[in-house]
Amino acid sequence: GGGEARQLTHTKNGASTPRWSPDGERIVFLMQEKDSEAEEKQKKAKDDPVIVGQNDFKQTHLWVIDVETMRAEPELLFTLPEGKSDQDAEKEQDQKDKSERLTEGDCHVSDPRWSPDDKQMAFVSAPSPKSDDTMFKATVQILDVETKGFRKLTPYDGGESAPRWSPDGTHLAFLYSPEGYGQRDLHIIPVEGGTPTNLTLAFDRNTDTPVWSPDGATLYFGAMDGVRRHLYTISPLPSPPPPSPKALGVGAKGERARGSEIRRITQGDCVIGGISVADDGDTFLCSRATLHTPADLWAGSLHTGELRQLTKLNPQIEDFALGKTRVIRWKSNDGLEIEGLLCLPVGYEDGKSYPLIVEPHGGPHGGARDLGFKAQWHYFSGEGFAVFAPNFRGSDGYGRDFARANFGDWGIGDYQDIMTGVDNLIKQGIAHPERLVVGGWSYGGYMTAWIITQTDRFKAAMKGCGITNHVSMYGQTDIPTFMQLYFADGAPAQQLELYRKLSPMSYTHRVKTPTLILHGAEDKRVP
Repeated sequence: GGGEARQLTHTKNGASTPRWSPDGERIVFLMQEKDSEAEEKQKKAKDDPVIVGQNDFKQTHLWVIDVETMRAEPELLFTLPEGKSDQDAEKEQDQKDKSERLTEGDCHVSDPRWSPDDKQMAFVSAPSPKSDDTMFKATVQILDVETKGFRKLTPYDGGESAPRWSPDGTHLAFLYSPEGYGQRDLHIIPVEGGTPTNLTLAFDRNTDTPVWSPDGATLYFGAMDGVRRHLYTISPLPSPPPPSPKALGVGAKGERARGSEIRRITQGDCVIGGISVADDGDTFLCSRATLHTPADLWAGSLHTGELRQLTKLNPQIEDFALGKTRVIRWKSNDGLEIEGLLCLPVGYEDGKSYPLIVEPHGGPHGGARDLGFKAQWHYFSGEGFAVFAPNFRGSDGYGRDFARANFGDWGIGDYQDIMTGVDNLIKQGIAHPERLVVGGWSYGGYMTAWIITQTDRFKAAMKGCGITNHVSMYGQTDIPTFMQLYFADGAPAQQLELYRKLSPMSYTHRVKTPTLILHGAEDKRVP
């Protein structure tokens, strides 16, 4: 019935991702490993050089605390006793902590999930918290809470995420991407192991975190289809086959689900996210955003798809003049259909051309633009600019082939996708050919750098944390495996010509566009 909050853990490194056990008696949480005494001494002496791959990260492990036991004990508040050193005080603090460590070994733990019977825990394990490992080497593990032993669940070697227990505890749903970075499919597998069943192979869209129905007969998930993001359902769920090495097939995609139907629940020009299903099996909660309204909470019916708004967190938006946004499509130079978004200036008039800001997105896969609210676009539309955001080849929302269409092709096909879109807007009389601006972040920063080395049509550019030299990028970034994925499965040592060919740095002698370069000194992704 409420009351004062009570501190349960007393740790120097803090706690994160708490999860109640189904019986309400324990809480599992994550905690980063502490520095050793030797590391502490080195830091105090300022003798702490960073050695990449050795001491530039700390793994996170799984811990549990018995809440019922803590309730029976008097609350212990930590104070620094007079005359005691920080080290003595830290030891005394550790003695107060009643947490118990569940995982050991050379692994980094994330996304812990209790089994319905409180006896097991599903989690995602990777060698380190580095993005290269969490993207490409993450696997689902099952832990026995009593013995603390854990095992790898699937035959895959990485690219797994979001394990979710079925209500009866017999199966796990999870997401899997063969590339690690890219389109993910929804799989189910028996908790004892076996051959995973791919539920969304024929769906050919990137799936989000799954949610089970209370009776375990249906799975719900979000997915981006073009610029729209909606809630989908798949049922009936097939029974996965028993373990069979031969059944894994080419590409380790698992057995294809047969007899199941995927149906879209929500409709309209919007972005749906954050799905939660009520115990009645029909009501669901979600966030919903549109081009002209920031995200709010909505409730709906899984059977009818009807939604009702619960919150209006930004009512002041109704008093603002916002530019209208269109979904547009055009053919690239090779005939590939491309989709994008165009935010028109406030007070737009047909037949009048306007200055155009071209915004290449980041990613290149996960940064695809959707129909969610974009405050920055509306700022510029209020200043008289049109904003053009193309979902060039390689973007999410258009299937596997489209997502892979820029492999080994950065700056080539996607550049043509963007420029043919610009030419289309000029031809329609919307964009003024002498008033073009380009700017983007991350991969969008790379595309900006590439564009200004290929054409002088833009009057100004902004390159935000973008790549200019793929060779140096590979040697310093925290995602070298990601680079290999896009560069013919090779490092610069194997594909040096390709890395140089697709680097804007190779063509800087052509640049005539005034360019603002923004970059962070501590950027580990794009150093």
